[in-house]
Amino acid sequence: MVLALLRLSLAYLIAAVFVFDFRTIAGTPDEDTFNGREVAIGPRPRLIFCHPSAQDGVNFSPRQWPFRVFAPVCLVWRKVTGFAPPAELRASKENTLQNESKMAQSWNLAVTVY
Repeated sequence: MVLALLRLSLAYLIAAVFVFDFRTIAGTPDEDTFNGREVAIGPRPRLIFCHPSAQDGVNFSPRQWPFRVFAPVCLVWRKVTGFAPPAELRASKENTLQNESKMAQSWNLAVTVY
């Protein structure tokens, strides 16, 4: 079982190496910097797997499949290289934290009622 999980994890990382070019960035058309850091979704996908979403042929969207499937890889890449996440990813993270906080508050309320 453990060996199978190890193989699956290794296959996932190898697939990321084939899908992305880790030497270049995938930017967004909406913003260039955030808090003094350059904004990037993640490494740039190779053109055979994913085309830029913007008309300029350079920018991508965080909704495109490589950035969703390999979200953990993109997160680690941004942390290691020092890039900031785009606004769409920052907003979704904040919404997730707010929803978790609301769920915790409602759970506490339900516990105190009983």
